[in-house]
Amino acid sequence: MLDTLAGLDFGSLLSSMLGEMAWLVLGALLALIVRLSRTLGRRAQMRRAFGANVHTADDIAFYLPLWRVQDRSRSETRFDKQGASGQIAQYYGPDRTFAEEDTKAAFEASQAFARFFSRPISIRPDDERLRESETTLLIGSAVANRHVDSVLSLYRCDCPERLPIDFPSIEENDESKAVFFVKNNANDEEYRFDGSLDYAYVLRLPKIEDGEGNHFIIGGIDASGTQAAGGVLRRRWKMFAKHKGPMAVVISLQRGRPETCRVVQWIYRRGDSWRTIAARGA
Repeated sequence: MLDTLAGLDFGSLLSSMLGEMAWLVLGALLALIVRLSRTLGRRAQMRRAFGANVHTADDIAFYLPLWRVQDRSRSETRFDKQGASGQIAQYYGPDRTFAEEDTKAAFEASQAFARFFSRPISIRPDDERLRESETTLLIGSAVANRHVDSVLSLYRCDCPERLPIDFPSIEENDESKAVFFVKNNANDEEYRFDGSLDYAYVLRLPKIEDGEGNHFIIGGIDASGTQAAGGVLRRRWKMFAKHKGPMAVVISLQRGRPETCRVVQWIYRRGDSWRTIAARGA
């Protein structure tokens, strides 16, 4: 009798444990499915924003303006460098370098991909040829980055109506302190540096030349705006996943203070007309 009861208790216990294990396995499986679904959803969102061609870090590249210093006799120094002791030392070179703000803009924007790719995104100078298979992130304005100049020139020639914003040039002087301003093609608003308030932008243009993906132009009227634009793309890239085709965001900031940046307006295309979304916030 006791043996029978013991056998029944053991069987019930075993059945209960197997049932609990089954529920645990099922719960873990459901959690894994949810996590995988979210991961795939985020990747799909990232590809909607940056291009269906983007599957690995090799499908994206940054191109930064390569600056060259006017050549001089080596008897004439070209750079001052402050050492740890506070003393100033003078140097002749370098003559090929990236600007600090451009580098910071690329670093900020690259963080948008950190959760998707373990490998870093390539950074190349703008004297290297663009590659057809890549989505490119072009740092700087047409004044600084020759690839930006090339892409904008192609759009202005072949389909100017597809540019959400443009950059009319102005004569630089002590008052303007800029060589262009930002023009909103959706409503003809102009964003000009006024001595304090400055502007920057992120512009997405689908390739109209041979190749896959998009060109992203990340720049500002001033170098500090370029840095601010990189940070806005890092924080707000998901907005580019909501709309197809050409799209832009205009950003305001206090010149020299990229941390003060605020989104002014999003511009996107629906059908044959431009739409805008006014937005305040970093």
